[in-house]
Amino acid sequence: MVIYEVNLAIERSVYSQFQIWLKVHAKEILQFPGFISVHILKPENEPASAQEKLTVQYQLEDRESLDVYFTRFAEKIREEAVSRFQDKFSVERRVFDVQEYILK
Repeated sequence: MVIYEVNLAIERSVYSQFQIWLKVHAKEILQFPGFISVHILKPENEPASAQEKLTVQYQLEDRESLDVYFTRFAEKIREEAVSRFQDKFSVERRVFDVQEYILK
């Protein structure tokens, strides 16, 4: 299992619109092969700034599924966000290999 994490900093002027778009976007991403779930997270107690922060965590079956997403779909998806919101947001991405998955 793999977690693909996308950390976003979004200008307040477009934050509401970005949130609406992000929910639709996340549901579309879940349609790609290997994607299992998505969590959209807002950090608590962030210091006041001109930007709002969100973290999106996608859970995937395996690294191969993520590689397929990167090579076949990611560029188009990223271009859509830039065309809608231009330079009003920034992104940092990380990939985690899940070592243990423990459920109650």
